[in-house]
Amino acid sequence: MRKKASWTFVRRGPKDPKVGDYLPGKILQSRKLNPIAVYTREGGQNTLNQPKDDNPVKVEVKLIELTGRVLKEYLENLQWNNLKNHIKACAGSSSQSSLARTLKESLKEIEETNSLFILNIEDSNSFGLTGPEGDDEVSDKPNFFNLCKATFSTSENAKSARGGSYGVGKSIFWTCSKISTVLFSSFVEKTKENPSGLRLYGRSELSSHKEKDAYFMGTGFFGEEITNREHDGFTYNSGDSIWDDYDLAKKLYLDRDKNKGTGATISIIGFKEGLYENGAEGHEILEGIKNQFEKYFWPSLSLSPNKLQLSFVYQRNNRIINDYDDLLKIDLSKWQHFIDAAKIDKENIDKVANIENSMSYKNLSLKIPQRKIPIDELKEKIKGEVNTPFQISIKRGDKNSINHEEANKIALIRGFGMIVEYKQPGASSIGSSLPYFGVVKVGTLLGDTDQNHISEFFFKDLEPALHDRWDSKTVGLETRYKNAKKAVDDFYEQIDNNLLEMLGEEELDNKKGPELLSEMLSLGFKGKKDSEYTISSENIKAVIVGKYEWSVSGTIKISNFPKKQDEKKKDTWEVGFGFSIKEETSRGDKIPFSEIKFNESDSCVELIDNKSEAKVKVTNNKKFSFQGKIDLKKIVGNQNPKLFAINFYTTN
Repeated sequence: MRKKASWTFVRRGPKDPKVGDYLPGKILQSRKLNPIAVYTREGGQNTLNQPKDDNPVKVEVKLIELTGRVLKEYLENLQWNNLKNHIKACAGSSSQSSLARTLKESLKEIEETNSLFILNIEDSNSFGLTGPEGDDEVSDKPNFFNLCKATFSTSENAKSARGGSYGVGKSIFWTCSKISTVLFSSFVEKTKENPSGLRLYGRSELSSHKEKDAYFMGTGFFGEEITNREHDGFTYNSGDSIWDDYDLAKKLYLDRDKNKGTGATISIIGFKEGLYENGAEGHEILEGIKNQFEKYFWPSLSLSPNKLQLSFVYQRNNRIINDYDDLLKIDLSKWQHFIDAAKIDKENIDKVANIENSMSYKNLSLKIPQRKIPIDELKEKIKGEVNTPFQISIKRGDKNSINHEEANKIALIRGFGMIVEYKQPGASSIGSSLPYFGVVKVGTLLGDTDQNHISEFFFKDLEPALHDRWDSKTVGLETRYKNAKKAVDDFYEQIDNNLLEMLGEEELDNKKGPELLSEMLSLGFKGKKDSEYTISSENIKAVIVGKYEWSVSGTIKISNFPKKQDEKKKDTWEVGFGFSIKEETSRGDKIPFSEIKFNESDSCVELIDNKSEAKVKVTNNKKFSFQGKIDLKKIVGNQNPKLFAINFYTTN
């Protein structure tokens, strides 16, 4: 007789260590990616990690909105009363805990609104949650244990060139749940480790708490309760997978179509619609997730061979809502410039890409440092440095793409098929008003060779837990390679140096050379409230006249004279102005004027200071013009001056 599914929480002795807020979730909050992006990337990685064959992995993302009687039935099948008691105990354990506050608010919200979002991500043509219940048995694919039971753990048998490793990143599933609870279902083939059929499981990640008269660590498992299990003289209770309970799976919205074959479903209970700034309707949540999939997985969706097929479904209670189907269809048009750059071939390239829709690419090489640990997949230990190829390609956009969120960046991609990062390079074409869209391809994305496999492993090893950048400071890298930092520095330096050549300089209509872009300029400042004046600039120009030297000019004006304390005094105003190194989010180092003069007609302008910037006093005149030169040598040192853009500013 099948035992009833129940929640089993890990017991804790009064003197055992306590667990506070869910640590992996805290780590994720410190990353630059927003939670929706992290969720999408991790969900996509998990599906692509275990393809069953060379056909695309199919993924369906389904948002289910439960209300009223349907929600009540769902919670009953979830054994809600048991789970809720543990959540309540955790919520009341500490008013200072962010997890406790979230749980308390979530319980109140569920009761008051009588509604709940469930977000399912279901894949097929993957192996699914294979492997034994624990890690005490040897398994080639311990997918179940790694995803459902392990924390901060990666299988020793996992292929190291995969996307994710079921380590920190998977914690985003619990972070996205209002009650920090996730369910799983999987259809797997029969093996010596487990039977074939449908596998159900669940896990809740709470903090340490006391419920009734017992102490608990915080982690709870939803499954078939096994009591008085013994191991090495230790007796404990645990929860094992529930097999072939198709009725329960259907009631928990975890049933799977057998015709789709093997695969897995991850179900987030109480998905946080509040992850969006102002909350969102169901279809808006799905659309946001869809947009993130398009942004980070267009290589798997568009490059040959396709690795991924995506669909999105919105369901309210037991009814599929079709009103938003067109909105939820995959549309890669926003990323077409990047796709074109990635698909570039010798038939449509230019030496430089400096006009609309022009494209250029270069084949480069990188010496991968000696690896200390053998690569089992290559069946040999790599001795010494290995010369491996990589490719950089770019496409110029048009005026309509200037405001694209990832314009003037390079998409970093390896064979796995996910964008690791949209990176802001150090190089840019001087004076260009046309954005560019770049792609750097490494590893097996360039072909199935030993050299490319070595490259694939190297760049995977450069990725931290969330696989969101290539960084020589990645933990453990020094244990795998000798002097990896030198290779990484060389890689990015090659990108910057070659990017400059590929971009060239835009052919300006006035043929007068590069000028400062208007979007780089400070428009000035507004005076104090009681003064009612505004200082602004116009016609600011900067033209390169030497390796480090720029010729600059412009006009600065004031809307009204500041109010005088003494009516007998002349109308005067002061302003500071100058140029600085342009940085992505802030003003960089100031560049002093090496020369500066004012128009003869502006004899009313007095230069007060000219150290780091020019400061002038203007008498009986509402505007003045300046001409001068600036020298970047002292600012950039031995760096290539062409890698820097400059910015104009005014100060009061």
